[in-house]
Amino acid sequence: FLPPSVTESQALFAFEEITHGPLTWQFGGRVERTDIKAEGSGTKRTTEPSGSVGALWKLDPAHILALSIAHTGRSPNAQELFADGPHAGTQAYEQGDRNLDTERSLSLELSLRRREGFVTGAVTVFTNRFRGFIFQQPTGLLALENNGAWEFTDNTGAEEAGLPVYRTVQRNANFWGAEVETLWHLHEKRDWQLDLRLAADFTRAREGGRDLPRIPPARTTVGLLWATVNWSTGAEVQFGSSQNRVAANETRSDGYNLVSAHVSRAFTHGHVRAEIFVRGTNLLDEEIRPHASFVKELAPLAGRGVTAGVRLTF
Repeated sequence: FLPPSVTESQALFAFEEITHGPLTWQFGGRVERTDIKAEGSGTKRTTEPSGSVGALWKLDPAHILALSIAHTGRSPNAQELFADGPHAGTQAYEQGDRNLDTERSLSLELSLRRREGFVTGAVTVFTNRFRGFIFQQPTGLLALENNGAWEFTDNTGAEEAGLPVYRTVQRNANFWGAEVETLWHLHEKRDWQLDLRLAADFTRAREGGRDLPRIPPARTTVGLLWATVNWSTGAEVQFGSSQNRVAANETRSDGYNLVSAHVSRAFTHGHVRAEIFVRGTNLLDEEIRPHASFVKELAPLAGRGVTAGVRLTF
């Protein structure tokens, strides 16, 4: 799958923050050199600078407006460069590209945060433009092993015996999306509280007018949490949308409802704090196949599960 290789990296980075009145300026910079030595392939050396600038504007005691702009560079790793064979973890035949260049991006993020009041949380929008985005593209081919050698075919009748072939490619790409996370403080006293959590996020990613592979669908989460000094219990439902924006040779994914719950009881004895907890996951026992997973067709998320335990802090 991968020839023996050694990766060495050295980096120098700095971060500075300056506050002036309601404005806080943030500056960051990084320079990284990476050497990848692969057996039979020589050494690939890259030096990449990255930098960012951001501002936090305190509109009032409860609200903060945050803006950041960043330019980053990432060198391809050994797997992206030299892979050529079956990968046991992804159950795929992966092909690297020794001619990959550095992946560079320019990102912009804007968020409004609220830290006081009945509703707290943040609303964030972002965009990220890549020059040379590196990703694994499904080719539609199958790799079949025959007497120790690998053959490639588009014969769909051999799916059970073959591995899907993924080729590492590099394209200019655009990402954009939004995220909302809020906490509604329904009841808050010194000895107990009741909170409602509402959250949602989505991401779109395209290259050359085509959708990129393995991009998660939009999600919405609703949760309720009740807590006292010693007790805590809550339940949460995550509604995952179906993913119909798929790349070539990629299958769509169905939506799902992921229900979880927990309850815990804490005890304190001297300097020791003990917590007994029970957690339940996928309580509806739904068949959930995450779109970002290489093995979603082979291995969905686990079905209904319950975990019980004791946690000690001393």
